[in-house]
Amino acid sequence: MFSPLKNSLFRLLKRREMKKKGYLSARRKFPRNLRTVHFFERSWTIKIILAMLIWVVSVCTVIMPASQGVLPKLVEKQIAFKSIFADFDFSYEDTDKTFESKEAARKAVPLYYRIRNDITEQTLKDIQKLFDELQRRNSLEKKGIAYTATHGSKSSAIAAKLEKETLEELVRIIENPRQNRHFFDELDKVLENGITTPADKKNLSWLTEIRIIDSKERIRAPKLLRDMITPEEACRDLSDTALKYYSYQDVNLLKKAFSQMLEEVICDGNLEYDASFTEQRRAEAATAVRPVMIDVKKGEPLITKNSEVTKRDLKLLEIYYKELDQRTASSNFWSNFTGSSLLCLTLIAVFWLYLKTFSPEIFESNRRLWLLGIVIAITLGLDYGFVEIFNVAGEHLNIHPELLPGTLPLAVSAVLIVTLFDLQTALASAIFIASVTALMLGYSFNTMLLWIFVSTVTAFSVKNALNYRSFSVLTVISVFISVMFMDLIFFRTMYEIPGFLNWLMILALANGFLTAVISLILVFFFESVFNVSTNMSLLLLCDHNHPLLKRLQFEAPGTYHHSLMVSTLAEQAAREIGANPIKARVGAYFHDIGKLTKPEYFSENNLGTESRHKELPPRMSSLIILNHVKDGIDLAIKYKLKRLIRDAIEQHHGSDMVFYFYKRALEENREKNYPVLEEEYRYPGPLPQDKEIVLISLADACEAASRSITKPTHAKIDALVWEIFRKRIKDGQLDNADMSFREIARVRSSFVKTLVTMLHVRVQYPKDDDDNDEDDEIQMESENRQAQQKDA
Repeated sequence: MFSPLKNSLFRLLKRREMKKKGYLSARRKFPRNLRTVHFFERSWTIKIILAMLIWVVSVCTVIMPASQGVLPKLVEKQIAFKSIFADFDFSYEDTDKTFESKEAARKAVPLYYRIRNDITEQTLKDIQKLFDELQRRNSLEKKGIAYTATHGSKSSAIAAKLEKETLEELVRIIENPRQNRHFFDELDKVLENGITTPADKKNLSWLTEIRIIDSKERIRAPKLLRDMITPEEACRDLSDTALKYYSYQDVNLLKKAFSQMLEEVICDGNLEYDASFTEQRRAEAATAVRPVMIDVKKGEPLITKNSEVTKRDLKLLEIYYKELDQRTASSNFWSNFTGSSLLCLTLIAVFWLYLKTFSPEIFESNRRLWLLGIVIAITLGLDYGFVEIFNVAGEHLNIHPELLPGTLPLAVSAVLIVTLFDLQTALASAIFIASVTALMLGYSFNTMLLWIFVSTVTAFSVKNALNYRSFSVLTVISVFISVMFMDLIFFRTMYEIPGFLNWLMILALANGFLTAVISLILVFFFESVFNVSTNMSLLLLCDHNHPLLKRLQFEAPGTYHHSLMVSTLAEQAAREIGANPIKARVGAYFHDIGKLTKPEYFSENNLGTESRHKELPPRMSSLIILNHVKDGIDLAIKYKLKRLIRDAIEQHHGSDMVFYFYKRALEENREKNYPVLEEEYRYPGPLPQDKEIVLISLADACEAASRSITKPTHAKIDALVWEIFRKRIKDGQLDNADMSFREIARVRSSFVKTLVTMLHVRVQYPKDDDDNDEDDEIQMESENRQAQQKDA
C-alpha cells in the first residue's frame, strides 16, 4: 500500500541527485494558468471583439468624410458639365468685397504722431544757451578781449562763426525785451504745432493725412502732411517772424544768417510716428466694417452648364454645400449611419467567413487575427487621412478631384499582409479595404476596381522579396505602373485638361514612394512589437556568422553539420509542397542550439570517444537529452530570436519518446520492480503545427536515422523514411500538423531524393604501391594510439 509514496520519494531523490551533479538544470517556467492563454488564443469572444472594432473603424471611415461625396468635382477654369441651382434661399458673405471694405477703412485711418516733450524742452534750452553765448561774445569784444570758442560747446562754436556786424544786430534783437519775448512766443507755437522730420515728408505722400497727439494726450484735428513744416522751414519762419518789423539796411542777409544759426540748433523734428496707436485705430476701423452679404434666391443658378468655372464660382459652391450639409445633417445622419453600418457589417461577415474557410491557421489564432485586424485598421485610417490631405492640397495646387483615388495608399495592406501572412489573405483583405474605400468616396466602382487591381499587382510583385531593398523597389515600381495603367483607362477622356497627365504621373509616383516607405516602417514595427518573421528578417538570420551558429560550429561541430543537413532536407521539401523554404531553413539552423549546453552528451559530438551516457542511469540520460529543448528556448530568448525559431526549437520533437533510454530503463528496473513511467521519457511538446516546423521535425528524425544505414541505397533510405513517417503518424505526432496526406507523400519523396544524393557512395580510386605503404604506417599508428587510450 505504500508503493506509490515509495515511488514518489524515489523520483524526488533521483531528481535532487541529478541537480547536484549538473545533469538537470532548472526547468523553464511556463504560464501557470494555461486556460487563460488558451482563452486569449482561441476564444470566440476575442474574435467578436476584433470584428466589432474593425466594424467601428470601417463605419467611421465611411461616415466621417460623407460631405466629400456631395462636393462638386470642379476645378478652376474647367468647363462645367452641368448646371447647379439653389434649392433654397440663403445668404453668404462675399469675403473679397468684405476684405476690400476693411482695407479701405484701414487706409482711411490717418497716421498718428506724438509730440516729444523732451525734444521740445531741449530745443528751448539750446536756443537760450545760444543767445547767452552771443551776448557773452559781444560783451568780451566791447572790452577788447578776443573771444575764443569753448571746446565741445555747440553754441560757442556757432557764436564764434558769426560776422561782427551780424553779431551786433542779433545781440541788439536779443537784448530787446519785446522782440525777445515775441521770438520765444513764436518758437513755442512752432514747437507746439509740431515739426516733422525731412525723411517723413520726403518718403510719404504730401496728401497723407496725419493727426497729432499733444503732451496732454489730446488728439488734434487731422491735417495733410504738406501742411507740416520741417526744421529748415521752421527756422526760416522764425527768422521772418522775428525780423518782420526790424529796420536794417540788409535785412534779408540778416534773416538768412539768423535762419542758418537756428538750423544748427533745431536740426531734428519733435514729432514721432506712433505705429502701435495707428495700427490699433486701423484695427478698430476694420472691425467696425460690416460684412458684405449677398442674397441668393431659390432657383438661382450657381453654376451654369458649359461656362468656365471661376474661383468665385467654386467659393459660392462650397458655401452652398456647407449650408446644405447643415440643413440636412440631422435628418440624413441616421439613415447614412444605418446603411453604412449594414454594408460594412456584411463585408466583415464575408471576410470573416473567407478566413475561417480558406485561412484557418489565421482565423484560429487570435494573435494572427489581431495582427491582421491592426493592418486593416491602419490602412483605413491612412485612406481617410490622405483624403483630407488631398482635399486641402488639391485646392492650393489646382489638382483635379478625379485624381483622388490614385493618391490613396491602399496597397499598404496588400504589401504588409503578403509579407506577414500569405498571398490569398492579402488579396481578400485588399478586396475588403477597396470596398470600404469605395463606400467612403460615394459608392465609387472605379475606386474599388482600381485598388483591387493595384493591390493584386503589388502583392504578386513583393511576395518573393528577399531583402528590404528589393522590397522597397518592387513596391514603388508596381504601384506606379498599376496606378498609371488604370488611371489612363479611366480618365482617357480628360487628357486635354491642362496639366492633367503631369499630375497623374506625379501622384502615381508619389503614391508608390509613400506606400513603400509606410510599408517598410510598419514592417519594422510589427517585427519588433508582434515578434513576427518576414523573409527579409529571416534571411538576416541565415548568416553563418551569427553568434549562436558560430558557437555551434566550434563547440558542437557534429550538431552544426546535422543542422545544415536538416535545413537542406526541410528547405527542399518546403519548395515541393508550397511552404516557406526560408522559414524552414532558418528554423532548421537553430532547432538544436540547446545542445550547446552539454554538447558532449550527444552522439554526433562524441568524436570517436565512448558515450558519456554509459555510466549514467537511463533517467538521467533522458533528462539531459530532453533538456536540450528547454536550453534551446533559453538561448533563443537570450539572443532575441524570432517566435518562429522558438516554436521550431520547442515543437521539433513534439511529444516524442527518447526510446533508447526508455528501453534501457525497462530492462534495468525489471528485477527491481520500480515502475518506469513513459511520460518521463517523452518531450514536453507541444506538437508541431506549422508546415515548416513539421518539415523540420521529420527532417531531424530522418537525417539522424540515416546515419545508421550501412551501404545506403534508394530502397533502404525509402524504407527508413517511410518507417519514421509511419511511427510519427501512429504516435500522434502529426495530429496538429497543417498538412494533408498528399503533402506528406510529397515530403517523403523529397526526403528520399535528397538523402540519396547526400549519402551517395563515391567511386574508390586506385592507389599507388608507395601510397599503400604510407597508408599502412598511418593505420598502424592510429591503432597504437587507440590502444594506449583504452589502457589509460
